[in-house]
Amino acid sequence: MNTGEQAKKNTWLPIAGLQIGLFILSWGGICSKLAGREEFLSFRFFLFYGLLILILFVYAIIWQQVLKSISLTVAYACKGVGIFYGLLWGALIFGEKIRPNMIVGALLVLTGTIFFLLDGASKARGTEKTKTEKAETEKAETEKAETEKAETGKTKTEKAETGKTETEKTETEKTIDDAERPGEDRGKGERE
Repeated sequence: MNTGEQAKKNTWLPIAGLQIGLFILSWGGICSKLAGREEFLSFRFFLFYGLLILILFVYAIIWQQVLKSISLTVAYACKGVGIFYGLLWGALIFGEKIRPNMIVGALLVLTGTIFFLLDGASKARGTEKTKTEKAETEKAETEKAETEKAETGKTKTEKAETGKTETEKTETEKTIDDAERPGEDRGKGERE
């Protein structure tokens, strides 16, 4: 499997897990609405709120696992799909009417989410490619340094540490060098 396929798989699998989590979370909304219809502090009130807390607990675990694999911005963009679950459960369980403007709004959210995810997936593949290129460059540089060391016995870093360059010489060393070369100009400072 090439890196592009891996990036695609690595991006879409957590998003699928997130959608399962959002489906589970949507049942929390149902439990909350059912609890709100019950008499306060009755058995059924506590039953539905207890289920809600259990659903939120399961969803929190799924959410945390998803965030290990995808960015927070992508995860939050996917949460918009929960609107469809609200429409579905509202119509099927509570008999609520779905109006055309609700469908148009939900479709706009879905379209925006798809565009957002497609952009994020393409960037993830690009990032994976960049990481691969960077690793290959580092490997080539390491091989080059090892080749130089084998040829010369020392790397450039080792040479720099053992020998001083002209700019690193002290003034005393420069004076000694100048004294060893008779007949040459001693520099501007001595002429003036």
